[in-house]
Amino acid sequence: MELRSADNTPPVSSSFFREHRWIIGLKVLVDIIALQISLAAGFYVRLAFYNYWPTTVSADQYSSLFLLILFLPLGFWFMKLYPGYGLSLVERFRRKVYGTIVFFIFLTAWGFFSAEMLWSRSVFLSALFFALILPSLFQSILRYFL
Repeated sequence: MELRSADNTPPVSSSFFREHRWIIGLKVLVDIIALQISLAAGFYVRLAFYNYWPTTVSADQYSSLFLLILFLPLGFWFMKLYPGYGLSLVERFRRKVYGTIVFFIFLTAWGFFSAEMLWSRSVFLSALFFALILPSLFQSILRYFL
């Protein structure tokens, strides 16, 4: 039996919502771009402090890290951030921060236990700082334009 209001208007249906699959791919792409920019920003922050830490740092050391950071959106996928329907902004941000920190802890442990640690800790920490901020910022810009 359908419930109707007193003025006989039809009931509101939840079938007006249509999920667009391309939005999920766009969100993944925006996160990948934001994470690559955050790693590059961490590298350039390290270069800005070259006078204080005169050890040489080259971009070749981070080519593997640019590929490894592509796995972070996979972790976001497992945390149900894509598409993220029904999650509040605070819950999305909390999950992104949690996933990013766990991912960087894993990379730190992997770099520590591997035979050769080629990554600078200052680049790593500044990339973590930017990776905590930029993906959420880029996602909010994307939601504004969609």
